[in-house]
Amino acid sequence: MPTRAVSALRWVLRATVVGLAAGVVAALVFLALGPPTRARIYETDEIARFSPTLGHGLVQFCGETFLLAVVAYFARRWLRVRL
Repeated sequence: MPTRAVSALRWVLRATVVGLAAGVVAALVFLALGPPTRARIYETDEIARFSPTLGHGLVQFCGETFLLAVVAYFARRWLRVRL
């Protein structure tokens, strides 16, 4: 039973550290930029402006395939995962 308590305490500590780090980043950004204003709203519709081509699709497909290969390599090499 003590191991569960220790692991739960460790989880809470990590969550607290991540929350504090996010708070520090948010505070720094708020101090650097100031409060939100209407002047900084980005109103351009990027999705409507985008015109996909075969090149865009091929680049995305190759990038996703490469990412999957890297994850599989690391999983097999260092994490000893059998596929």
